[in-house]
Amino acid sequence: MQILAIDFGLKKVGLAIGNTLTKTSMPISTIFYKSKQELFNLLEKHVIEWKPEFIIIGNPLNMDQTESEMSKLAEKFSTQFSKKFNLTVKLVDERLSSFEAKEFAKDDNLDAMAAKLILDSWMNNNEHS
Repeated sequence: MQILAIDFGLKKVGLAIGNTLTKTSMPISTIFYKSKQELFNLLEKHVIEWKPEFIIIGNPLNMDQTESEMSKLAEKFSTQFSKKFNLTVKLVDERLSSFEAKEFAKDDNLDAMAAKLILDSWMNNNEHS
């Protein structure tokens, strides 16, 4: 099963694609955007190209597991994404993913690598993935 992972941000989002059969993933893109409409137009191209069965979106909780302002925005984005593309969306704890991504990626690929790490974490923690 193909899964698209999104590391959501207010000016850019990182994307990664994964396959649950092979348990593999790869960063694919960082999208820079100026409006929500522009973001959804750009994401549509990836949805068409990769044909994911569902979507993983990073949920940036606080370290004490409480909601942050960004996690509220990520939740709103996930709802909008699900409605627009008629796909199931799962929010996944992404605490420290960007920090960890810095160890593996160059600055221009940081957000896509964070999306890959979020996806890897989900695949490693979900028996039926």
